[in-house]
Amino acid sequence: MTKFQFKPQFCEIALKLAINKISILINQKIIEERIQRKIVERLFQENKENEKERELRNHVERLIQFDFNRDCLVKLKDNCEQILNNFESFTSSQDCPENLKFSVATIIYTSKKIKLQEFTELTKVHFKAKFGLPFVQQHLNSPHQVVKTCISKLKKKEVDPSTILEYLNEIAKSIQIQFNPQESVPYLIEEIEEKNKQETENDQMDGNSMIEQNDDENDDENGNKLLDPTSSDSSNNLSSDQDSN
Repeated sequence: MTKFQFKPQFCEIALKLAINKISILINQKIIEERIQRKIVERLFQENKENEKERELRNHVERLIQFDFNRDCLVKLKDNCEQILNNFESFTSSQDCPENLKFSVATIIYTSKKIKLQEFTELTKVHFKAKFGLPFVQQHLNSPHQVVKTCISKLKKKEVDPSTILEYLNEIAKSIQIQFNPQESVPYLIEEIEEKNKQETENDQMDGNSMIEQNDDENDDENGNKLLDPTSSDSSNNLSSDQDSN
């Protein structure tokens, strides 16, 4: 099997190409954000936010997703720039330098989450040749050393209704429009209230569970249940092919 030799000059070029490509994508996201924002502003100015609440919400959700995507791209660009700024240390070290581990791990992990040819090349060619296949495989399958901001942005999930309301308030304020959420977006307010109610009930259940667990821990060893020290909560499932995270 052919083993690629690490070539610093080509790795440096790949990093610069990735930065240029990400910069283009960021500008595209900014344009898309502006388009969605203009649509939301128009609905406000036409005083149609009430009769078109679903449409308004859809556009705000898309605006938020574009915002999230842009934030993630900015973070990825920063990671590439950090490696370039410390490129001498990167190339001279046999193992990945500690101050670059998060940046390298993030690029590797996100290479399978986003369609960016430059990240694929960095991962499968340059990082693999530099640090070995086990290093790459470890970070492809594990987000533990990945920048958490990117993980949260890459997750495919519904936008929190409270976040939607925050964006609506901010946009209405920026164009100096009177915005009464209870009148303009009643279904959204109902959803927020229902979500808050559910979270309160869950917190109460968690509190009762903790009390029961403490009682169990204080029991003797004569047949009473004790906490299993090997049990653990399931981790977050990341399913974010993009996009996104």
